[in-house]
Amino acid sequence: MGLVMFDNYLEAGITALANTHHCYPGAWFMGHTGAAIFSLFQHEEVIPDQSVNGKHYFFASDQLHIITHAHALRELHKLGYESLASKGIRSLEKQIYLTKLKKPLENRVSYQASKMLDPREITFWQRNKRDPHQIKLAYSILSMLDLVDESEHIEILSSVSKYWELTS
Repeated sequence: MGLVMFDNYLEAGITALANTHHCYPGAWFMGHTGAAIFSLFQHEEVIPDQSVNGKHYFFASDQLHIITHAHALRELHKLGYESLASKGIRSLEKQIYLTKLKKPLENRVSYQASKMLDPREITFWQRNKRDPHQIKLAYSILSMLDLVDESEHIEILSSVSKYWELTS
């Protein structure tokens, strides 16, 4: 029903590797900084986690991990683990590709945040937070906002506010 379905994980993995090998050979971004910046702008459309045909999918959850994955690669680079960080870029590309593939084609309704949430403001931290991903995502966002022009902060925070609302 609009999702790429596989009988087993091995088949899915082989297909993913075959598809990403020729589609994304490092063409999206260069290095950990490019990956971090790219990851911040992938959240205009956020599909809430939901069941499709009786099976639960983590659409939004998988998508928010694009940010934390890119942030982890940036941190590895800053700590001097350049080789490991560079190897992780390829995994991030595959993660982005597969996350985009997994979105439902039917009944596709993107979540719209009711307001922008900003972890630089005290009110962000005074909210009830039931999911630890809220803190992890906030840390990643705060760490990477300095990579983009300040004029783009509102766009990024508006897009990622969807995750903070969905996990409240």
